[in-house]
Amino acid sequence: MKPLSRLLLFFLLALAAPVIFAVTEYSETLSRAQWPEEVNGTNISAIPQVSQILRLFVEDENITLEIHYPNNDLGKQWAESLGYWLVTFGIPIHYVKLFADSGAADQIVISLVDRR
Repeated sequence: MKPLSRLLLFFLLALAAPVIFAVTEYSETLSRAQWPEEVNGTNISAIPQVSQILRLFVEDENITLEIHYPNNDLGKQWAESLGYWLVTFGIPIHYVKLFADSGAADQIVISLVDRR
């Protein structure tokens, strides 16, 4: 087989192969002790993990912003409050997903997940 034919065959096989989506993730952990007693935009945006997530977030149909919270009423309220503030800071609500599975009673894990 000629080199040009091999190259063409290689590209055709590459196009015909099923696409495998990689999942990349960036996470920040927020402890309950870091959550301000006075909840307002200034205090929430000053939390380093929140500001880092806001810096890294990109609107892309393959991205989700996941909030993993403690599986109790207080954890759910905390996650909903954080989600509200992230939307207030400009993240479209359809990107924000809540999950009751942080695995710790006093921590929220905020993840940016790319499902390409």
